[in-house]
Amino acid sequence: MPKNDNISAIVLAAGYSSRMGNFKPLLQLGPYRAIEHAVLCFQRAGIGDVRVVVGFRAEDVEEIVKPLGTGVVFNPDFPLGMFSSIQAGVRTLEPSVQAFFMLPVDIPLVTRTTVEKILDCGRPYQHGVIYPVFNGRRGHPPLITTRYKDEIMSGIDQGGLRGILALHEHEAFNIEVDDETVLLNMNTPEDYYNLLSYL
Repeated sequence: MPKNDNISAIVLAAGYSSRMGNFKPLLQLGPYRAIEHAVLCFQRAGIGDVRVVVGFRAEDVEEIVKPLGTGVVFNPDFPLGMFSSIQAGVRTLEPSVQAFFMLPVDIPLVTRTTVEKILDCGRPYQHGVIYPVFNGRRGHPPLITTRYKDEIMSGIDQGGLRGILALHEHEAFNIEVDDETVLLNMNTPEDYYNLLSYL
């Protein structure tokens, strides 16, 4: 598949994984680790520019993703929470990028087919944000226009990315996908064992 040169993907893998008890990015899910699944779903859909935001145990994550050809962005402010990692990733996007996917490593089993369907349904100049929806519930990864970049970079107390996107709900577009994994979070050991059943 041709690469989508004006679309990037940001994978968030900087947190402590406190509730899990084990470091989520490196958890094994079948033949791949969680972070590899998250990266590969984009690469296999033709996204050439995938950037992984790291913080806690940065070198361990970088060792896994560098051979995949991803960019690695270190977020020194990762203890401040996920929004700081979103900002760190967005800050590095090339000026030519029109939209970017955002995926926490907590949601690692999104399929290539889902990413392709989001790409096919519209371009960032048509919609501000495109959400995959399963059974009426929005999931990950949203495809977000870079027109919101300045708001994201300046947003300090707006409810994080969710709050910023809520201001642009009139520009949002939902696309139904046959992929429950867009909703499947991996925060606890129970969540992890549940994900194993989807492999």
